[in-house]
Amino acid sequence: MPRPAAPPAADLEEGVGTQLEQQRLLLLRHASKCPAPEGSCRATPHCAAMKQLWAHIAKCKDQRCQVSHCVSSRYVLSHYHRCKDSRCAVCGPVREAIQRHHERAK
Repeated sequence: MPRPAAPPAADLEEGVGTQLEQQRLLLLRHASKCPAPEGSCRATPHCAAMKQLWAHIAKCKDQRCQVSHCVSSRYVLSHYHRCKDSRCAVCGPVREAIQRHHERAK
């Protein structure tokens, strides 16, 4: 039986980009809610950096900001807040993960 053709490189890169956007949304959400003092969060090693990014994003309006991940994070957050498509490749899985987290916390 012949193997299916590999997806084009652009599809692979898009999938990776989508996963990074999903991860960024979830990490920023965690950081915005995490009560742990800086450097003591056990949920993710990225918490402290994401808390700093979250605080920066809250006040930054520079379209060409040079702070690492600022512009891309503001872009994906803006998309997430505006997005109403339950089938969105970025937002749908993030909303599902948040829903599962809420259900487990009950």
